[in-house]
Amino acid sequence: MIEYIKKLFGLIPKVIKPGALEDRPDPRDWKWEEFAPAFAPFEWEKGFDIEVELRKRLNNPNFSLPIKDQGSSSSCGGQAWATYGSVLEAIVTGTPEERSSKFIYAQTHVSAGGSSGRDNNKLVQDQGWGLEPLTPSYMGVALPTETFMRQVQDITDLARSKASKARAVSYASVNAFDIDAIAQAIHANYGAIIGYIGVNNGTAREIYPVPPREQEMPYTWRHFVYAGKASMQNGKKAIGIFNSWGRRVGVNGWQWFTEDYFKSGRVWYANTIIFNTSIPQEESFKHEFLVNMKFGDENEEVRALQNALQITGDFPANVKPTGYYGTITANAVYKFQLRNVISIPDRNNAGPKTRGALNALFK
Repeated sequence: MIEYIKKLFGLIPKVIKPGALEDRPDPRDWKWEEFAPAFAPFEWEKGFDIEVELRKRLNNPNFSLPIKDQGSSSSCGGQAWATYGSVLEAIVTGTPEERSSKFIYAQTHVSAGGSSGRDNNKLVQDQGWGLEPLTPSYMGVALPTETFMRQVQDITDLARSKASKARAVSYASVNAFDIDAIAQAIHANYGAIIGYIGVNNGTAREIYPVPPREQEMPYTWRHFVYAGKASMQNGKKAIGIFNSWGRRVGVNGWQWFTEDYFKSGRVWYANTIIFNTSIPQEESFKHEFLVNMKFGDENEEVRALQNALQITGDFPANVKPTGYYGTITANAVYKFQLRNVISIPDRNNAGPKTRGALNALFK
């Protein structure tokens, strides 16, 4: 009887499956507050809408993001990161090529179902975003199942080769309680990924979902979505999320989380992708690195280091080289060291081995 009552009032998820897994904090992750000073605070009265932005860039007044529907699978992570990849593809190349949810989820899912944010981030950083036509995420007219979305054997060598040409530089975590920081990241990087706690309280598919109350918390689920809008809604700050539950959610898949959802603590994850909009330096860039550099240094050698690491894809392209060896530079050095098989990586020091690897490329 108790279980029947719970189902009657929608406290037990029936169609919606949990797919967002929590990551342990990792100090190696970049944090948005390291990048935020380079961008103006978000202007709420002006707002931002990624579909409006893409219509202007693509010169197509009718463009809208393809509706996502994860069906009975737990592939919300694959769906959200694929949507973000499609957006960045259009921003960078001016071509609206859809990216594959299955390419991501087939490689990041866990045995119980679902995927973690860090695994999805690492995949699009290391392998890139697969193209939807090469790794289809949908089963003709049928919605995807968990079994179908896990079929990694469907990813061909050609799909992997094409994906490698569209990789993220890195990713940065955003304070999930700070709606202003999330809006700023969405505006600066054309989107973010949000992980939130929801419950079947009758509003989960509405335009303005209501966060779970304390007494509903035992019956909640966790879900990843792409976030690409920010504006004032009914007098409150709000983030627009693009859900992967098909057309019957919000308006064409778009919903709004007002500041109340963030204040409730039910948004537990926020992340933005760092990407290259272009190669910031000419390929003819040359420099011989003769001096060791360390955390806290500020000089022209460090600026040259940052320029070089932008070309290698380790230092974010949308951050201007300053000549200061801070956290962003340290993380970029660490990534470069790992990829160049420096046996004992040290993010705080660009020493002889790091200089040698750099000189092999730029001397």
